Parts: sequence; C-alpha cells; structure tokens
Amino acid sequence: VAPLQGKQMSYNNYLDLNAAAGLLNEFEDPAAVIVKHNNPCGVSLGAHVLEAYIGAREVDPVSAYGGVVAINGEVGLPLAEEICSTFVEVAAAPAFTPDALDTMHRKENMRVVVLPHPSGGPEFRTIAGGILMQETPPYREHWQVVTDRDATPAELRALQLGWKVCKHTRSNAIVFASQQKILGIGAGQMSRVDSAKIAIDKSLFSLEGSVVASDAFLPFPDTLEIAAAAGATALVQPGGSIRDDEVIAAANNLNMAMVFTGIRYFRH
Repeated sequence: VAPLQGKQMSYNNYLDLNAAAGLLNEFEDPAAVIVKHNNPCGVSLGAHVLEAYIGAREVDPVSAYGGVVAINGEVGLPLAEEICSTFVEVAAAPAFTPDALDTMHRKENMRVVVLPHPSGGPEFRTIAGGILMQETPPYREHWQVVTDRDATPAELRALQLGWKVCKHTRSNAIVFASQQKILGIGAGQMSRVDSAKIAIDKSLFSLEGSVVASDAFLPFPDTLEIAAAAGATALVQPGGSIRDDEVIAAANNLNMAMVFTGIRYFRH
C-alpha cells in the first residue's frame, strides 16, 4: 500500500495500519480507530465519521498524538481539517474528497492512505527454527449469561464494543466501554489486575455505568472487584477458569451482569 501523499511508509507504520484496519473491519456503523504501537488508544462509533473521529481522539488525546488513524467512511473537508489539527502519522480511509486531499496536503509529512481491504486468513510469525501459523477466531456472540442478573440492552451494546476492541488489543487486555466509545484501555501487562488499574487510571471519563471486557478468563475475582469499584456494571470474558464459580459469586454479590463468550483472543 503506497500513500497518496506524505513520507514513505515505515515498517512500524505498516504494522499499525494493519492493526487499525483489522479492528475497523469489525464495525458496520461509522467508526474511527486510532492505533499506537500496535494497540488501539481510541475507538469510537458515531452518527457520522466526523463524530466518530472526534470521539476516538477524545479517549486518549496524549496517546493519539502521532498515531495511525483509520476511518471506515469517506473523508470530507471538515474531517480532514480535524485530522490536520493535531499530529497524525498516517490517515487511512476508503476514500477522500478532492478538497480533503488539498487540505491534508498541507501536512506534507503525513501519510494519507486508501484503506486496504483486510486480507483475512492465517497469521504468520517467524521464530528461531521455524514459522508459526495461527487462525484468529472470528468475532461471535454465542454468549452465555452466567450471573443472576442479565445484561440490559444498553450494557449488551457496550459489551459488544468492548469485546471487539479486546480482540485487537495486546494481552493482558482490559477495556472499559460505553455504547459509543471506549472509555479506557489497559494493554500488554503481565498482570490482568495491572491492566485494569491502568485502564481506570488513564480514563478521562466517569466509569459509572460502564462495562468491562477481558480478553482472557479472570483467574480470581480481583479484576472484577476493581472494575466494579470504578463503576462498571457488567463484564464480558471467555470463562474457563478453575475459579469461575468464585468469580460468578463475586459478580452476583456486586449485582453485576457477566457474560461468558467461550472463546479467548489472548493477542500476543
């Protein structure tokens, strides 16, 4: 993929663009994704792509600085002006209007890319002495409510968003979400509890009434209890821990709804 304008794409640019395109492909509604170092730092839906982009940037403006932006609709002049208002390494979308391209050309180093279609298929990684191949499980919703309280329709929509973002976030991944945007992300930590604390500490929004997604099972109730103390009311996770019963009991005690997906992503 060659940019329409800007500097030559770097190795890291391609990796981040690939990560952004993969996550963006999860959404049919207008959506924007901002990726930094192979992890999403801003994800939002909107009535239109301009609203989605502003929402995604608001999730973590500091991390979004110098990030890779991917949008699933045509970029017009108002959106181009918003993108150019901060430092963006790569801006990718299916199409750009002529006046949008004229505006973006003023940022001569910013790479503007027509969003490639996700290739799908297996992932490959070289290791010493061989090559690893893995099929990433597709997003699915054969979910099982395991708590006394079912998720409300609003909680369910937020859980769906959080789970999609978890799929594309480095493990251990904890994602706080609302119906429209991500509220906090903790990624790539060796401890799931630490990922939860980072997501809470970095959030710029009230987490009261939010939901939480965990990319792998909760081995203890601690992560759930930390999320509940921050204001979360529902949680989605794969399930499968030998202590699932303890975690379910803790959720019931906190009046949280919890859903098991039966599948984990555990992105490495």
